[in-house]
Amino acid sequence: AGLGCGKCKNCVEKATGEKGCDDYYLHKFRATFITMLFRSGRFDPPTIMRYAGHEDLATTMKYAQSVEAHEKVAAISGIAWEG
Repeated sequence: AGLGCGKCKNCVEKATGEKGCDDYYLHKFRATFITMLFRSGRFDPPTIMRYAGHEDLATTMKYAQSVEAHEKVAAISGIAWEG
């Protein structure tokens, strides 16, 4: 499902290549929410799976991969390199 404000150039003039509400869609918000649950560290994967409405834990765990990558980048960024 797309989002449409009915006011931006993308909605009114069907303009492409400009930032507008057609750059956003409901799944993006859902994916962000699931990723934030993983990053918080307060919820276990089966609980997040139920919140997301997934039937398969493997589907939910795909969102955990982006969290692991984010944590690795943060850890490497925190290294005080000598030299």
